[in-house]
Amino acid sequence: GSTAQKVMKRFGDETIETVSKNPYQLIKAIRGVGFLTADKIAQSIGLELDHPQRIQEGILYILNLAEEQGHCYTDSKKLIEQIESVLNLTQNQAQTSLGTNLISLEQELRVVSLSEKVSENFSEDSNAKLHYLESLYLCELGVANNITRILKADFQTMDPMSPRFQERVETWINQYTKKTSISLNEEQLLAVKKAVKSKILILTGGPGVGKTTTANTIIRLFKAMGKHVVLAAPTGRAAQRLSEVSGEPAKTIHRLLEWSAMEFSFKKNSDNKLSAQVVIIDESSMLDVRLAHSLLEAIPEHAQVILIGDVD
Repeated sequence: GSTAQKVMKRFGDETIETVSKNPYQLIKAIRGVGFLTADKIAQSIGLELDHPQRIQEGILYILNLAEEQGHCYTDSKKLIEQIESVLNLTQNQAQTSLGTNLISLEQELRVVSLSEKVSENFSEDSNAKLHYLESLYLCELGVANNITRILKADFQTMDPMSPRFQERVETWINQYTKKTSISLNEEQLLAVKKAVKSKILILTGGPGVGKTTTANTIIRLFKAMGKHVVLAAPTGRAAQRLSEVSGEPAKTIHRLLEWSAMEFSFKKNSDNKLSAQVVIIDESSMLDVRLAHSLLEAIPEHAQVILIGDVD
Protein backbone atom coordinates (compact mmCIF):
# COMPACT_ATOMS: atom_id res chain seq x y z
CA GLY A 1 0.00 0.00 0.00
CA SER A 2 1.13 3.53 0.78
CA THR A 3 4.10 2.25 2.85
CA ALA A 4 5.41 0.28 -0.14
CA GLN A 5 5.10 3.41 -2.31
CA LYS A 6 7.02 5.48 0.23
CA VAL A 7 9.77 2.84 0.35
CA MET A 8 10.01 2.67 -3.47
CA LYS A 9 10.14 6.46 -3.68
CA ARG A 10 12.93 6.62 -1.09
CA PHE A 11 15.15 3.75 -2.33
CA GLY A 12 14.20 3.44 -6.02
CA ASP A 13 16.03 0.63 -7.85
CA GLU A 14 17.84 -0.40 -4.67
CA THR A 15 14.59 -1.09 -2.76
CA ILE A 16 14.75 -4.89 -2.86
CA GLU A 17 18.45 -5.01 -1.99
CA THR A 18 18.05 -2.50 0.86
CA VAL A 19 15.00 -4.13 2.37
CA SER A 20 16.41 -7.67 2.18
CA LYS A 21 19.72 -6.60 3.70
CA ASN A 22 18.19 -4.76 6.66
CA PRO A 23 14.43 -4.18 6.81
CA TYR A 24 14.92 -2.25 10.07
CA GLN A 25 16.55 0.59 8.12
CA LEU A 26 13.03 1.61 7.18
CA ILE A 27 12.33 2.77 10.75
CA LYS A 28 14.68 5.73 10.45
CA ALA A 29 14.24 6.26 6.72
CA ILE A 30 10.46 6.25 6.28
CA ARG A 31 8.07 8.32 8.33
CA GLY A 32 5.24 6.20 9.66
CA VAL A 33 7.23 2.96 9.65
CA GLY A 34 7.76 1.75 13.19
CA PHE A 35 9.34 -1.35 14.65
CA LEU A 36 6.26 -3.55 14.23
CA THR A 37 5.92 -2.84 10.50
CA ALA A 38 9.63 -3.35 9.84
CA ASP A 39 9.53 -6.53 11.93
CA LYS A 40 6.68 -7.95 9.86
CA ILE A 41 8.74 -7.41 6.71
CA ALA A 42 11.78 -8.98 8.39
CA GLN A 43 9.77 -12.06 9.36
CA SER A 44 8.33 -12.40 5.86
CA ILE A 45 11.82 -12.54 4.33
CA GLY A 46 12.96 -15.06 6.94
CA LEU A 47 15.30 -12.98 9.13
CA GLU A 48 16.20 -14.95 12.31
CA LEU A 49 14.32 -13.98 15.48
CA ASP A 50 17.56 -13.24 17.33
CA HIS A 51 19.27 -11.35 14.50
CA PRO A 52 21.32 -8.47 16.05
CA GLN A 53 19.47 -5.85 14.01
CA ARG A 54 16.14 -7.16 15.28
CA ILE A 55 17.28 -7.27 18.90
CA GLN A 56 18.72 -3.75 18.78
CA GLU A 57 15.66 -2.15 17.19
CA GLY A 58 13.52 -4.23 19.56
CA ILE A 59 15.35 -2.82 22.59
CA LEU A 60 14.82 0.75 21.34
CA TYR A 61 11.14 -0.03 20.72
CA ILE A 62 10.76 -1.42 24.28
CA LEU A 63 12.47 1.64 25.82
CA ASN A 64 10.22 3.93 23.78
CA LEU A 65 7.15 2.07 25.03
CA ALA A 66 8.44 2.48 28.60
CA GLU A 67 8.74 6.24 28.04
CA GLU A 68 5.14 6.37 26.78
CA GLN A 69 4.13 4.81 30.10
CA GLY A 70 6.05 7.49 32.00
CA HIS A 71 9.31 5.66 32.78
CA CYS A 72 12.74 7.16 32.15
CA TYR A 73 14.55 3.81 32.29
CA THR A 74 13.99 0.05 32.37
CA ASP A 75 16.05 -2.28 34.55
CA SER A 76 17.84 -5.37 33.19
CA LYS A 77 15.32 -7.85 34.59
CA LYS A 78 12.34 -6.04 33.05
CA LEU A 79 14.19 -5.53 29.79
CA ILE A 80 14.88 -9.26 29.42
CA GLU A 81 11.24 -10.08 30.23
CA GLN A 82 10.09 -7.55 27.61
CA ILE A 83 12.52 -8.86 24.98
CA GLU A 84 11.11 -12.35 25.57
CA SER A 85 7.47 -11.30 25.26
CA VAL A 86 7.68 -8.55 22.62
CA LEU A 87 10.23 -10.28 20.38
CA ASN A 88 8.84 -13.76 21.01
CA LEU A 89 12.14 -15.27 22.19
CA THR A 90 13.01 -17.86 24.82
CA GLN A 91 14.46 -16.59 28.10
CA ASN A 92 17.79 -18.08 27.12
CA GLN A 93 17.80 -16.30 23.73
CA ALA A 94 16.77 -13.03 25.39
CA GLN A 95 19.57 -13.25 27.96
CA THR A 96 22.26 -14.27 25.50
CA SER A 97 21.42 -11.61 22.98
CA LEU A 98 21.18 -8.72 25.45
CA GLY A 99 24.88 -8.10 26.22
CA THR A 100 26.54 -7.57 22.84
CA ASN A 101 23.52 -5.80 21.37
CA LEU A 102 23.38 -3.33 24.26
CA ILE A 103 27.08 -2.62 23.80
CA SER A 104 26.42 -1.84 20.11
CA LEU A 105 23.57 0.52 21.03
CA GLU A 106 25.77 2.24 23.63
CA GLN A 107 28.58 2.67 21.10
CA GLU A 108 26.10 4.22 18.65
CA LEU A 109 25.03 6.61 21.46
CA ARG A 110 21.43 5.41 21.37
CA VAL A 111 21.26 3.81 24.83
CA VAL A 112 22.91 4.56 28.18
CA SER A 113 23.25 1.79 30.77
CA LEU A 114 24.09 2.70 34.37
CA SER A 115 24.91 0.32 37.18
CA GLU A 116 21.96 0.18 39.55
CA LYS A 117 24.13 1.31 42.45
CA VAL A 118 23.17 4.86 41.47
CA SER A 119 19.56 4.26 42.47
CA GLU A 120 17.86 3.76 45.84
CA ASN A 121 16.65 0.23 45.11
CA PHE A 122 19.94 -1.62 45.48
CA SER A 123 19.78 -4.89 43.66
CA GLU A 124 21.26 -8.15 44.89
CA ASP A 125 22.37 -8.75 41.34
CA SER A 126 25.69 -6.99 40.74
CA ASN A 127 25.07 -7.05 36.97
CA ALA A 128 21.73 -5.29 37.24
CA LYS A 129 21.66 -2.07 35.25
CA LEU A 130 19.29 0.75 34.39
CA HIS A 131 18.83 1.24 30.64
CA TYR A 132 17.89 4.65 29.26
CA LEU A 133 17.29 5.96 25.76
CA GLU A 134 20.31 8.25 25.37
CA SER A 135 18.14 11.32 24.62
CA LEU A 136 16.04 10.74 27.73
CA TYR A 137 19.11 10.23 29.92
CA LEU A 138 20.53 13.55 28.69
CA CYS A 139 17.24 15.28 29.52
CA GLU A 140 17.19 13.85 33.03
CA LEU A 141 20.80 14.90 33.54
CA GLY A 142 19.99 18.33 32.07
CA VAL A 143 17.10 18.83 34.49
CA ALA A 144 19.40 18.11 37.45
CA ASN A 145 22.22 20.34 36.10
CA ASN A 146 19.89 23.26 35.39
CA ILE A 147 18.27 23.07 38.82
CA THR A 148 21.77 23.19 40.34
CA ARG A 149 22.73 26.11 38.08
CA ILE A 150 19.68 28.15 39.12
CA LEU A 151 20.01 27.31 42.82
CA LYS A 152 23.68 28.30 42.88
CA ALA A 153 23.20 31.74 41.29
CA ASP A 154 22.59 34.82 43.41
CA PHE A 155 19.44 36.88 43.62
CA GLN A 156 19.73 39.78 41.26
CA THR A 157 18.26 42.68 43.17
CA MET A 158 17.81 41.80 46.81
CA ASP A 159 19.10 40.08 49.91
CA PRO A 160 16.11 37.98 51.01
CA MET A 161 17.72 37.32 54.39
CA SER A 162 17.98 40.96 55.42
CA PRO A 163 15.58 42.00 58.23
CA ARG A 164 14.55 45.02 56.17
CA PHE A 165 13.41 42.83 53.27
CA GLN A 166 11.44 40.53 55.58
CA GLU A 167 9.82 43.51 57.29
CA ARG A 168 8.68 44.93 53.95
CA VAL A 169 7.21 41.56 52.95
CA GLU A 170 5.28 41.37 56.25
CA THR A 171 3.91 44.91 55.79
CA TRP A 172 2.85 44.21 52.20
CA ILE A 173 1.07 40.94 53.15
CA ASN A 174 -0.84 42.70 55.96
CA GLN A 175 -1.96 45.50 53.66
CA TYR A 176 -2.84 43.15 50.78
CA THR A 177 -4.94 40.77 52.89
CA LYS A 178 -6.75 43.69 54.52
CA LYS A 179 -7.47 45.37 51.19
CA THR A 180 -8.71 42.19 49.47
CA SER A 181 -10.34 40.63 52.58
CA ILE A 182 -8.35 37.45 51.93
CA SER A 183 -7.34 35.47 54.98
CA LEU A 184 -4.25 33.29 54.66
CA ASN A 185 -3.75 30.42 57.08
CA GLU A 186 -0.34 29.69 58.60
CA GLU A 187 0.71 27.30 55.85
CA GLN A 188 -0.30 29.70 53.07
CA LEU A 189 1.53 32.54 54.80
CA LEU A 190 4.65 30.43 55.09
CA ALA A 191 4.42 29.51 51.38
CA VAL A 192 4.18 33.18 50.34
CA LYS A 193 7.16 34.19 52.49
CA LYS A 194 9.19 31.21 51.31
CA ALA A 195 8.39 31.86 47.64
CA VAL A 196 9.83 35.37 47.55
CA LYS A 197 13.10 34.28 49.12
CA SER A 198 13.59 30.96 47.25
CA LYS A 199 15.41 30.45 43.98
CA ILE A 200 13.19 27.40 43.30
CA LEU A 201 10.01 26.58 45.20
CA ILE A 202 7.58 23.69 44.73
CA LEU A 203 4.03 24.44 45.83
CA THR A 204 1.88 21.32 46.04
CA GLY A 205 -1.41 20.23 47.52
CA GLY A 206 -4.63 18.57 46.41
CA PRO A 207 -7.78 20.49 45.41
CA GLY A 208 -9.33 22.76 48.02
CA VAL A 209 -6.23 23.54 50.08
CA GLY A 210 -5.94 27.10 48.82
CA LYS A 211 -3.14 26.71 46.25
CA THR A 212 -4.81 29.27 43.96
CA THR A 213 -5.15 31.94 46.66
CA THR A 214 -1.55 31.33 47.71
CA ALA A 215 -0.27 31.48 44.11
CA ASN A 216 -2.19 34.70 43.43
CA THR A 217 -0.76 36.32 46.55
CA ILE A 218 2.75 35.27 45.47
CA ILE A 219 2.20 36.74 41.96
CA ARG A 220 0.89 40.05 43.42
CA LEU A 221 3.81 40.28 45.83
CA PHE A 222 6.41 39.71 43.10
CA LYS A 223 4.71 42.34 40.95
CA ALA A 224 4.66 44.78 43.89
CA MET A 225 8.42 44.23 44.13
CA GLY A 226 8.67 45.35 40.49
CA LYS A 227 9.71 41.93 39.21
CA HIS A 228 9.12 40.75 35.65
CA VAL A 229 6.86 37.71 36.22
CA VAL A 230 6.08 35.14 33.52
CA LEU A 231 3.25 32.59 33.90
CA ALA A 232 2.90 29.35 31.97
CA ALA A 233 1.38 25.86 32.08
CA PRO A 234 1.85 22.67 30.04
CA THR A 235 -1.54 22.72 28.25
CA GLY A 236 -3.69 25.42 26.66
CA ARG A 237 -6.51 24.70 29.04
CA ALA A 238 -4.30 24.96 32.14
CA ALA A 239 -2.76 28.21 30.83
CA GLN A 240 -6.22 29.68 30.26
CA ARG A 241 -7.31 28.70 33.77
CA LEU A 242 -4.16 30.22 35.26
CA SER A 243 -4.79 33.42 33.34
CA GLU A 244 -8.42 33.59 34.49
CA VAL A 245 -7.71 33.02 38.19
CA SER A 246 -4.64 35.27 38.35
CA GLY A 247 -5.84 38.05 36.07
CA GLU A 248 -2.42 37.96 34.38
CA PRO A 249 -1.51 36.71 30.88
CA ALA A 250 -0.35 33.08 30.86
CA LYS A 251 1.01 30.99 27.98
CA THR A 252 1.55 27.35 27.23
CA ILE A 253 5.16 26.30 27.79
CA HIS A 254 5.50 25.72 24.03
CA ARG A 255 4.46 29.32 23.33
CA LEU A 256 6.63 30.65 26.12
CA LEU A 257 9.68 28.84 24.69
CA GLU A 258 8.62 29.75 21.11
CA TRP A 259 8.29 26.34 19.49
CA SER A 260 9.29 26.36 15.83
CA ALA A 261 7.66 23.58 13.81
CA MET A 262 9.99 24.34 10.90
CA GLU A 263 13.13 23.77 12.95
CA PHE A 264 11.43 21.24 15.24
CA SER A 265 12.95 22.96 18.27
CA PHE A 266 12.41 25.82 20.72
CA LYS A 267 13.79 29.27 19.92
CA LYS A 268 14.26 29.93 23.63
CA ASN A 269 17.07 27.71 24.91
CA SER A 270 20.39 27.81 26.77
CA ASP A 271 21.83 30.27 24.21
CA ASN A 272 18.73 32.44 24.02
CA LYS A 273 17.18 32.52 27.49
CA LEU A 274 13.83 33.91 28.58
CA SER A 275 13.83 37.48 29.81
CA ALA A 276 12.12 36.97 33.16
CA GLN A 277 12.94 37.47 36.81
CA VAL A 278 10.26 35.07 38.03
CA VAL A 279 8.90 32.04 36.15
CA ILE A 280 5.73 30.49 37.57
CA ILE A 281 4.53 27.17 36.14
CA ASP A 282 1.10 25.84 37.07
CA GLU A 283 0.04 22.18 36.70
CA SER A 284 3.73 21.33 36.66
CA SER A 285 2.96 17.73 37.62
CA MET A 286 1.94 17.35 33.95
CA LEU A 287 5.48 18.11 32.75
CA ASP A 288 7.44 15.26 31.23
CA VAL A 289 11.21 15.16 31.60
CA ARG A 290 11.89 16.32 28.02
CA LEU A 291 9.73 19.45 28.33
CA ALA A 292 11.02 20.12 31.86
CA HIS A 293 14.55 20.03 30.47
CA SER A 294 13.74 22.49 27.64
CA LEU A 295 12.02 24.80 30.11
CA LEU A 296 14.74 24.82 32.77
CA GLU A 297 17.45 25.25 30.16
CA ALA A 298 15.82 28.50 28.99
CA ILE A 299 15.51 30.02 32.48
CA PRO A 300 18.21 32.59 33.31
CA GLU A 301 20.16 31.69 36.46
CA HIS A 302 19.22 34.84 38.39
CA ALA A 303 15.51 34.12 37.95
CA GLN A 304 13.27 32.55 40.58
CA VAL A 305 11.16 29.53 39.71
CA ILE A 306 7.86 28.50 41.29
CA LEU A 307 6.45 25.11 40.30
CA ILE A 308 2.82 24.61 41.28
CA GLY A 309 1.23 21.21 40.95
CA ASP A 310 -0.82 18.39 42.31
CA VAL A 311 0.75 16.55 45.22
CA ASP A 312 0.56 13.31 43.16
